This record gives sequence, structure tokens and C-alpha cells, in this order.
Amino acid sequence: MRYCRRSAPGASQKFGAALPGEKPDPNNLLAFLHDIAARTKTLLLATATPVQLDPIEAWDLLSVLAVGNEHVLGNAWSHWRHAADALDMTMQRCTLPADDHAFWDWLRNPLPWGSEGREFEIVRRALRLPHGQAVATGSDWERLGNPDQSRLRRLARDFASQHNPFIRHIVRRTRDYLETTRDPETGEPYLKPVRVELYGERDEEAIPLPLYL
Repeated sequence: MRYCRRSAPGASQKFGAALPGEKPDPNNLLAFLHDIAARTKTLLLATATPVQLDPIEAWDLLSVLAVGNEHVLGNAWSHWRHAADALDMTMQRCTLPADDHAFWDWLRNPLPWGSEGREFEIVRRALRLPHGQAVATGSDWERLGNPDQSRLRRLARDFASQHNPFIRHIVRRTRDYLETTRDPETGEPYLKPVRVELYGERDEEAIPLPLYL
């Protein structure tokens, strides 16, 4: 296991990084999503296949949600804005650096809301971060007392696997969940099941077709 380091300037990203044999340019749909995201107040992406060929497709979707929203992937200097680094960290192909300031750079940009855990609430309160401010500064580490710094070192052990932007902003709902769980406001399933009843399963019930068909 290696420590994650920021990719060199100009590193491949597909909005971001190209898939094998593809140019690193966004397709028309992704370019449209980035364009419209800048003009929306609220954006929700719903897809049955967030990843079809490569995990970077999930990062592409997060990059759309992150337009104008630092709480998704942080600001322009965030490690999470670098697709290769973000995926390596999330998929545990590397670990957070051991150095305090180095791992603080990953945690603070963006720093999870207090609603994501008591530990984050305590740290944000200690830093007096105003509501809605997603990013702490690098020098904020020095403002924290020893107990809070120790608290963050403990959080760093599973931060990449339990608090990464992919987990925080991608909500997975299976078909079974949607079809069997009822919306408390309507009393109806979130997704009404579509039942298919088949007829003619036996050979003698088959419909003969011309060779062309």
C-alpha cells in the first residue's frame, strides 16, 4: 500500500481521464450537465448505471454535482478534484499520508458537515467554521488543540473508506428497496412494480414465424 500524492499538473482526467482509446474530452451529455449545473439551484442526478465501464464515470457525475458546490469535492485545490487521486484513495489503492499536515489536506477540503458525525461536529465547532463553509484552511490545523488533533488522527484511519465524497453524495437504492419500501407521505411504494405474466411457455403454445422473422 502506498501513500496518495497529488497528481502532477496536466495529469489525465476525464473531465477528467480518458478511458482506453478515448480522448479526455467530455461527451455531449457530460458537457451539457456541467453547463446546466452552473445555472441550477438544486441538482439531483438519477441513474441506474453510475458506472458502466470505468469507476471514473462516478467521479464525472460527482464533478457535475460539484459545480459551484465546494462541499462535494472541495475547492480548486482539493485532492478530490483530481480524478486519479480521488479514485485511488476511495478504492484503497493508497492510504492517507502519515504526516499530520498532509492528511489534514485530504480531510479539510472539503471538511464533512457536523451532521455526518459527532467528531466532525466537534472539530468544526473548535474551528468556528460558519454554517455552509465547506473548506477549512491548512493553517487551521495549528488552531486545533491536542485533543482535537488526536481525534482527527483517529478519524484518518477510516476516513477514506467511510467518509469519502463518493459515499457522501451517491445514494444507492436497489429495485427491491424501491418496490417494497413505502413513501411515508403517500403510502405508496417509491417505485410501483411492473409485473410480467408470460403466456405460451410450452412448445405447443409457440407461435410459428416465417424464416425472415
